[in-house]
Amino acid sequence: MLDRLVIGTANWGRDYNGHNVSEKEQDLIMEYMKEVGIEWLDVATAYGTEFIGMGEFPRIIKVNKPLTFSTNHVDDIQIGHHKCIVDGLSVDKVTEIPIGIDLPKWVEFPYSIMNRSKAVLILAGFTKLIARSIFCKGKALKYFSPQECIDFVLMNPRINKVIIGVDSVDQLKENVAHLVKMEKFEYNEEVDTRKFLEKVMNWNRTLSLIPDGVQTLSKMPNKYVDGVYPKYISHGKGSKVYAEGKEYIDYTCGLGAILLGHANEDVNQAVFEQARKGNLFGLPNESETLLAEKIVEHFPVDKVRFIKTGSEATSAAIKIARAYTNKETILCCGYHGWHEWYNATTPKNKGSVKGKVYPFKYNDISSLRALFRRHSKVAAVIMEPYVYDAPENNFLEEVRRACSQNNALFILDEVVTGFRTNRWCAANEFKVIPDLMCLGKAMGNGYAISAVAGKADVMDVLKGDCFVSSTFGGELTSIAAALKVFDLIEKRGVFTHLQHMGDRVKTNFNIIAGNEGIKAECIGYGCRTHFKFDDPVEKSVFWQECFKKGVFFGHAQFTGFAHDLGDADNTIVAMRHALRMLRKYVGHVRDLLEIDAAEETQRLVS
Repeated sequence: MLDRLVIGTANWGRDYNGHNVSEKEQDLIMEYMKEVGIEWLDVATAYGTEFIGMGEFPRIIKVNKPLTFSTNHVDDIQIGHHKCIVDGLSVDKVTEIPIGIDLPKWVEFPYSIMNRSKAVLILAGFTKLIARSIFCKGKALKYFSPQECIDFVLMNPRINKVIIGVDSVDQLKENVAHLVKMEKFEYNEEVDTRKFLEKVMNWNRTLSLIPDGVQTLSKMPNKYVDGVYPKYISHGKGSKVYAEGKEYIDYTCGLGAILLGHANEDVNQAVFEQARKGNLFGLPNESETLLAEKIVEHFPVDKVRFIKTGSEATSAAIKIARAYTNKETILCCGYHGWHEWYNATTPKNKGSVKGKVYPFKYNDISSLRALFRRHSKVAAVIMEPYVYDAPENNFLEEVRRACSQNNALFILDEVVTGFRTNRWCAANEFKVIPDLMCLGKAMGNGYAISAVAGKADVMDVLKGDCFVSSTFGGELTSIAAALKVFDLIEKRGVFTHLQHMGDRVKTNFNIIAGNEGIKAECIGYGCRTHFKFDDPVEKSVFWQECFKKGVFFGHAQFTGFAHDLGDADNTIVAMRHALRMLRKYVGHVRDLLEIDAAEETQRLVS
């Protein structure tokens, strides 16, 4: 293990406080290195001054600036009788590494990055890595001692070299003694370079064909802890998803679309049986009527039209409302998809023509009433019944009343809350009757189906000149999936289970966070929760540490029927570990983060 150490000071001949190290001390350091068999010496400076010869020495690595990536692949250069590897790169950020066919033969990093970057460890499979020990940009790092660096290199044999900064021979002896004591530690994990390169190239291929590499912006790598989380999920079963050969308890649940568990056998069987009979015809199928009957039975609506996505459902509802009222202005609260009518109100709105759509605040009835006073021709109010906060002071009833008083339709967007909230939907749970309702997400347990539904007289505008029509609205495998979802919910205690499992995780998070002194809170209903941290870096570190323990969290956070007590308890163990790490590194949590913090999504937390 000693052959993986590089001994150096911030500038050979000076210690880390800028004081000169005597020639005698330098000689003592080199003599001790020879005695114990350490062959590598870092004589570089953080400021790029010229090489200083050190007399007879087997090998010297030079890392002084400016260092540039060389395409010549010159392995060694003789400086007097000293060998100096020059074909390398010195960086301060993982993102500065040129990932591609031509890689530098070695890369030098600050230890602070080395210690927290999975990407760097994997990179070691095909290029030499050198970890700077206790200095970065010429400044000592408070939180990492040379001894910690030795611990790190011992646990990570893929690191080719690690620079141990010493100011005296006594420091060096102390570090070597610790190293010898740890020599029995073994770590046998290997990196399959070919597979990693293949993975990198696969993602580059994805990016070359698909903007941002995803179909849903919430799935972008930067919405997670990129470099820690994988780029792809290979498959899922029940409460678990699988990526890069590892299993994770999944709380993203397909961004809310998975209710009963991934690859639910009952749902899949219903889909397979329908697929064998055909999926799409030139006339309706009776199963469309059966599904409409189920929706009317369990939701406060009279008629239904099927489409495919949540955005389509909200857009259809807006069109129906404008046709029914002969008015155009829309008041909204919450997130309602990517279609132009709503997207124009969001920051990411280029290409959308701004229309007569105005947002109001949740649980603030005065903000809605102010909009009604300002706009006389309001066609409808559309809102999510809740996201994480519960409606206060009869808020939903007050919105319903304000709509009636102003001859505007009341639309509940239950794309997310439908099929997850107690009694099927928030409208039933909070005893408020909308004129129109939007359903989707969990309705098909991952199969694409949504619906706009509502009062008969309102929905009947579709019999006239209001046009909402979709070839795939009558796609029968998704309808078969939705029918099976209804069947399973009716027979099993799905809503109670969601609440129980979600509350178990939520309650334990809040207890542990309180005990550890972490300013964080888990909010929301059991079926859909959210971690609130004052610092987004802390939240990303929490996700990162949970992920390492096999728990997959993201901005979309749901409980599914497939989650069981074992999943909940394993999640609690992972959360306890993550929160304790936050406490341990309080004041310098960013040092734990292996890459940039996850970025927020378009959806607002309200």
